[in-house]
Amino acid sequence: MTLKNEKIIIGIDPGTKRIGFGVVAIAGKHIRFLDAGLLKPKKQGFLAPAKELAGLLKKHRPETLCIEKVYFSKNVRSAISVSEIKGALTLEAENQGLEIVEISPTEVKSALTGYGQADKTSVRKMVFKIIAPPKNLFSRDAIDALAIAIAGEMKNKSEKLLTIDKSPIFGKKTFN
Repeated sequence: MTLKNEKIIIGIDPGTKRIGFGVVAIAGKHIRFLDAGLLKPKKQGFLAPAKELAGLLKKHRPETLCIEKVYFSKNVRSAISVSEIKGALTLEAENQGLEIVEISPTEVKSALTGYGQADKTSVRKMVFKIIAPPKNLFSRDAIDALAIAIAGEMKNKSEKLLTIDKSPIFGKKTFN
């Protein structure tokens, strides 16, 4: 059940073996857990998770998809595979009219713990403090996706607050 003025956010933690998803509802300073779990890439390629995501988008009707940026590691093949999956998921969300927010792992850690180099355990503990998901939620990828949803919306809000006003007073340059 969605309450008045709640914004539904879905977070995605992309991967080649497991894709975590987390859905939260945000109204003002209140954040509520809605759903979390895993999308499992199948051997059919990266379109199967996009179809699973389509079902989640239909079920929860989010306004925004927050997805973790792919960072390149030593394994280039893995980074390429994750990028393909991320592209398919982002395209599905874009086709359904969602706002897309990309967020780096450092930004997630900083938003939730105040320290960009925090370990994943600290981030996960903060997720449980902020939204109290079910105690039987053991999937690290799903918990990470919840962190991405929360931090991504924080980033999105702050970027909107910092956008320069385009009104006649602030939007025009008067210097020649």
